[in-house]
Amino acid sequence: MRAERPQSAASPRKSDASAPNVPAGGALTRIGWMAVAPIAIVMATLQIASTPHWTFGLTDLTLVAGAVLAIACRYWDIRAFDGQTANGEPASMPLFWRYSVALSGIVAACWLAAQSVHI
Repeated sequence: MRAERPQSAASPRKSDASAPNVPAGGALTRIGWMAVAPIAIVMATLQIASTPHWTFGLTDLTLVAGAVLAIACRYWDIRAFDGQTANGEPASMPLFWRYSVALSGIVAACWLAAQSVHI
């Protein structure tokens, strides 16, 4: 007769109460506002800075689209998936509005700076 081994901490049968249960859509939404949109914003800002001063084009629209994507993903994350902050705390609509205003200001400052220089 075999003695049963104790279950290890990595056993799939043992549930970890601290691990968040995020649906796939929620995870993709969080990736959108935390990574994809900011990367698009930075890339568009650098591209704008590499064009002549105060010229407008598709890259400017890409910068705005990155900001709109980030804000839309953040809203959808809070409304549909019980969104959390980057630290794992529950997010709320006042936090969303603060994020939206801050991101809009940052994007406007990046756009002005990028239009003002030529690298």
